[in-house]
Amino acid sequence: MFLSDFPASISLHCVICVCVFVPDATGQDGKPQGFCSEYKKPPSVCTKDLHPICGTDNKTYSNKCFFCKAVWENLGSLCFKQEGKC
Repeated sequence: MFLSDFPASISLHCVICVCVFVPDATGQDGKPQGFCSEYKKPPSVCTKDLHPICGTDNKTYSNKCFFCKAVWENLGSLCFKQEGKC
């Protein structure tokens, strides 16, 4: 189920919840939390497999690796929005 399956008011509320309660932002130790927590440092190489991820910047990333690399580059200000294209 995607956020787009819900009414707009609920979708916005859920996006805010995702960013607040499952942050992709960096923690106080400077490491990503939430969706990208498996990356202890910025990924230097990502595979070209296609599993689109939509970020809160409304940009579609090819896969989780490219998305999490962008999270690192944006100092954690980017959050996971949904799986699939934006």
